[in-house]
Amino acid sequence: VCPVPRVLELSLDLFMTLIEHMRDHLKNEIGVVFSNVFLLLLESPNASPEQKRLTAVALRGLLSQPRLAVDLFVNYDCDVEGTSLLSRIAADLSKLAQLPASPVDGVTLPEQHAEVRVQAVRALVAVTESLTRATAAAPRGRDGED
Repeated sequence: VCPVPRVLELSLDLFMTLIEHMRDHLKNEIGVVFSNVFLLLLESPNASPEQKRLTAVALRGLLSQPRLAVDLFVNYDCDVEGTSLLSRIAADLSKLAQLPASPVDGVTLPEQHAEVRVQAVRALVAVTESLTRATAAAPRGRDGED
């Protein structure tokens, strides 16, 4: 985890670009990137609020793409041997969205926690909207049923 926010931001942008444009060629690697970069940053107690905020922003951008959100769910969450990436991302973002208003570490400013909470909620909304769009666009059965 890079302690320099600008370097982390550029790294996340690079991962986002790779995933957006090379997704079909990087199926196995996507799971590794999500587990070892995005989830690591979300779940690490040592990641700063800025690192968590940048990660939530990057996830919001990625998961606002219905196809990627569905691919993650189908390829990782529905696979009995998979790592449940989308579920873990949603759970981690939910935890960030519920950060206390007053940080307990004595170092983090309340504004930093507030911004992390806002970005986590925005990312959760993006995932929800993305999956909603994907299911609305999905073909229906012969009788119009799901």
